[in-house]
Amino acid sequence: MKHITIHQWFVMASLLLLGPLLRLLPRLAAQEAGHAAWLAGLAALPLLIVYAVFLAKLWGSQPEGTGLPELTLTLLGERSGKGVLLLYAGYLVFYGGFILRSGAARLVVGIYPQASALPFVWSMGLLCLVAALGSVRSLGRCAKLLLPLVGGILLLTLSLAFQGVERENLVPVTIRDLPALLRASLPVLDVVGLGLFLPQFFLGCVEKRGALLPRYLRWLGVQTGLVTLLIFTVVGNFGAALVTQFTHPFFTLVRNLVLFRSFERMEALVINCWVFPDFLLVSLCVYAAQYCLRLALGEQPRDDSGSRLDVRGKRWLVFPCAAACLLLGSTLGSDFIRLRALSDRVVPALNLTLCYLTLPLLLGGEKIRKRLGKKER
Repeated sequence: MKHITIHQWFVMASLLLLGPLLRLLPRLAAQEAGHAAWLAGLAALPLLIVYAVFLAKLWGSQPEGTGLPELTLTLLGERSGKGVLLLYAGYLVFYGGFILRSGAARLVVGIYPQASALPFVWSMGLLCLVAALGSVRSLGRCAKLLLPLVGGILLLTLSLAFQGVERENLVPVTIRDLPALLRASLPVLDVVGLGLFLPQFFLGCVEKRGALLPRYLRWLGVQTGLVTLLIFTVVGNFGAALVTQFTHPFFTLVRNLVLFRSFERMEALVINCWVFPDFLLVSLCVYAAQYCLRLALGEQPRDDSGSRLDVRGKRWLVFPCAAACLLLGSTLGSDFIRLRALSDRVVPALNLTLCYLTLPLLLGGEKIRKRLGKKER
């Protein structure tokens, strides 16, 4: 098995959340909290810290080589654990298909308004299939190369737009805004929590992971700071009422920057850069889905270091997983209204449930299983 370092693991976590970050924020936060939306990241931080402490304690008691799929079998036993692995695989395939569709819709809305989404879905899906046939280590290296590019463009854009922030778009913020801020923290919990949850499928691939809590807390500090800067800059430039009307507020901000407007089609280049987070996210979903299926079918899918066309050990399951993603990407959200409903309500609700309830429910299921085992004796 080709392992990845803990640094590569966190880089993967950082890159994969950049797509959902710009899809949901700051629009959903502004819908809930208005001009106070820029504080949504800080409102979400206490629960995120509790979640990080829980994860650090949980993984600190597990041996290296254990990821979420292996932990599920350990906690629930063979029969129940394999059933949950099938549910994981279904979720990963669905989410991968949704990301294919939403990424294609972003390109259509932002650059190619007369085009169909299907060519973008299929071209990206086939590239992700090739990536998922490789190793986790290759995906980790890919993330390490791409994060400086995509993150650099994001920070450059926000820094250039900072001078356009208007104070009256952000204040006053009073104690009366607290209930709205708590509601606005939900999309932040979704995005950042997903960045912590999805990489747990690959934690078994990390060598010498060491103490996780300090790394979790540093990572959370960076991500909540980025969320705060993003919402502060976009809402500060446009105002909350206008932000809620935009499909992709960040890319609208790019389009309105004076420096970028001096270069022809600069906004198209920036929008196209966001295919990289989508590429990594869908590739990881396909890889993790086939891994869960192989484990549920009794394989020990540890060695992915061979040829991409080596299908021994039921590695051929990557093909139906990728095909299911492509099918869902081609059919989900057949129009803008349905896709917006999926993006704003269905997918975040599903992600929040999985991110914050999966592991506590697994631990509860383990206790119930042990009690039933004692009674049978």
